[in-house]
Amino acid sequence: MKINKITKSMDFSDIFKNGERVQGEILSIHYKKTAETKDVCLGVSVSKKMVPLAVDRNYIKRRITSFFRDETTQKNEGYKIVVRIREEVKEQKAKKISQKIEEELKLFLEKVK
Repeated sequence: MKINKITKSMDFSDIFKNGERVQGEILSIHYKKTAETKDVCLGVSVSKKMVPLAVDRNYIKRRITSFFRDETTQKNEGYKIVVRIREEVKEQKAKKISQKIEEELKLFLEKVK
């Protein structure tokens, strides 16, 4: 399944205002069902304040994007999703962050089905 990136601030704002939200321990996931497209549109927001090193920020973004590429199915199509990192990520170690991200994203996909 193809995953499109959300890049425009107007799209982010629309999802934050009109969409639904699921919060986990380290992730906050905002999503909105759309009829515009059958693809999944994904935006990932990792703040410099939360994760100071660019290497770590990019690693987190890659993990989230690859998870959605591998795990989305026909049941999940037609959603616009924004994943934000919460402040609790500061206290976590890198390996633990990766595991927690996958756990929380799996819970999210189960809820959306």
